[in-house]
Amino acid sequence: EPMPDTGGAHVLPLAALLLLASAGIVSFAIRRT
Repeated sequence: EPMPDTGGAHVLPLAALLLLASAGIVSFAIRRT
C-alpha cells in the first residue's frame, strides 16, 4: 500500500503551495488597490 502513502505526502506540499499562491494573489490585489 505505497500508493496512499505517496499521495498523502504529496498533499501537504501541494496545499502549502496553494496557500502561498492564494496569499500572494491577495497581497497583490491589496497592494494594487
